[in-house]
Amino acid sequence: MDALIFTVVALLFLAIYFLPTFVAVARKKVNEGAIFVLNLFLGWSLIGWVVALVWALSSPETSEARPRKKTLKSNNGKEKFISSENRVSVDVSSEIKSFYDLKEQGIITEEEFDQKKKSLLNLKQSDQDDQSK
Repeated sequence: MDALIFTVVALLFLAIYFLPTFVAVARKKVNEGAIFVLNLFLGWSLIGWVVALVWALSSPETSEARPRKKTLKSNNGKEKFISSENRVSVDVSSEIKSFYDLKEQGIITEEEFDQKKKSLLNLKQSDQDDQSK
């Protein structure tokens, strides 16, 4: 009977100890591996456990927010993989430069480049308008 109580208490302790890791996995955090390592090695100290838990509960940064691969089709039918990133954190000028490079390589047309450039500049203008309100 004592062994059963010990096992239940040990499992309960482990569940509480690795609570930050379980939260990170459940929330699909990008850094769930780092949270696990922090929890594993520094969770024994109350500060390490609290830091891991706060990190796991912080901002809704999930693996779905990671940049995904996107294809662009050129005139000749070939596909080029580019990285589409979260527009909030993308520097508009570097995005325009990447589209310019694709245009220079013949992957996209002049019209496609102009359309992308206008949409990026309009996006930047609308973001500035939203921030000024």
